[in-house]
Amino acid sequence: MNESEREIRRIQQLYRTKYNPDPSDRTHIWHPLNPVALYFRQAQERAVAELFRQHTQSLHDMQILDLGCGQGGLLTFLVRSGASPYSIRGVDLLWERLVQGRTTLPASVGMINADGANLPFQHTFFDLVCQFTVFSSIFSPEIRLRVASEVNRILKPGGLVLWYDLRIGKTESILGIDKPEIKSLFPGYHWKSERKLHIPFSTRLAQKSSLLCGVLEHIPGIPRTHILGLLQKP
Repeated sequence: MNESEREIRRIQQLYRTKYNPDPSDRTHIWHPLNPVALYFRQAQERAVAELFRQHTQSLHDMQILDLGCGQGGLLTFLVRSGASPYSIRGVDLLWERLVQGRTTLPASVGMINADGANLPFQHTFFDLVCQFTVFSSIFSPEIRLRVASEVNRILKPGGLVLWYDLRIGKTESILGIDKPEIKSLFPGYHWKSERKLHIPFSTRLAQKSSLLCGVLEHIPGIPRTHILGLLQKP
């Protein structure tokens, strides 16, 4: 087994265990009804909606890919935000997550079981590629570079990358990736917009008060753990 295969298996195992809550276990922080998951989802959607209002035209006319789409949460948000179901696709390593997503998304949304380092799309096809916490899940610098190269290959000149990921910190399952490394992965790309999100203790605090989390998000001087932005290909 080579490095790429080992890394893929590690990520698959991670998302089949830690990030795969039992539907009946609402105490799991990533259960959709858990206050932690709800807080992060709402904070993400508000920030992305504001970013789209400021920096994009109609999503309906875009060919869009969600890299690491999971069960299709972002795909659902994109459809609600005006993207055409016929023009959006999701890719994920775990076929079972795609099967779950297939039950709720429009049938015209394409969902494909594939590796981000070997994407089954033609060159310069997409107007927008979205990645939410994909790169922080990859520990191998070589594979991060290969995934970034694939994103660059399938993105049109002038196309956009919607980036949301951990920027600081490290655990046994994730590794932060901040702007200097992002710039090295996407040389020549222009940051149209960027915003830092989430105070470091959000996960603990949201279990008690998501409202307080939201208030603290607006206080300057507190570090933020994630970065949200739009990168534009030359």
